[in-house]
Amino acid sequence: MTEVGPGAVPIIETGTFEGLPSTSILGPVVKLYRWTADPRRLAYAHSIIEQWSSRPGRPPDIVRKGLEGRPVDEWFPNPAQWTKAYEFISCVEGPL
Repeated sequence: MTEVGPGAVPIIETGTFEGLPSTSILGPVVKLYRWTADPRRLAYAHSIIEQWSSRPGRPPDIVRKGLEGRPVDEWFPNPAQWTKAYEFISCVEGPL
C-alpha cells in the first residue's frame, strides 16, 4: 500500500497490461478490510476502483464500460490482446 496506490505509483500503471492484473488484488484487499475493519484497507480498495475510471476510454475503465451494456470483447480495440478472463473476473469480484 505504501509503494503502489495513493501517494505512490498508480496501480493501473503497474504490470504488463494496463494495470488490470495488478488491480485484481481488490478482492483480497476487501477481505482484509472485512477481517480487520482497518479503514486504510477500505480506502485502498476505493482507490483501486477509482483508478479503473481515471482514464476514460482507456483500459481498464471497468465501471464505465460495464454500464454501457456492450460485451466485454467490444470495449477496446484488439480484444484478444487485453481481454484477460482471470484478471477481469478477479477485479469485478472484489467489490462483492
